[in-house]
Amino acid sequence: MATAAFFQGILGASSLALGALVGVFWQPNRTVSAAIMAFGSGTLICAIAFEITIIQLQLPNGRVAEFRY
Repeated sequence: MATAAFFQGILGASSLALGALVGVFWQPNRTVSAAIMAFGSGTLICAIAFEITIIQLQLPNGRVAEFRY
């Protein structure tokens, strides 16, 4: 189990080194940079919204309220 966690951590951290190498050797134009930043900011806003929603929908007994359409 510890070995699997170690390799998953290495895989997740490798994106930092890969991004640094890409940034050193390739300079994207403004459109590509804007698209990447827009995607990243949208992902962060979505993660925060999900976190806040789960906290607000928790019932007093620890369960989460369900909404059905």
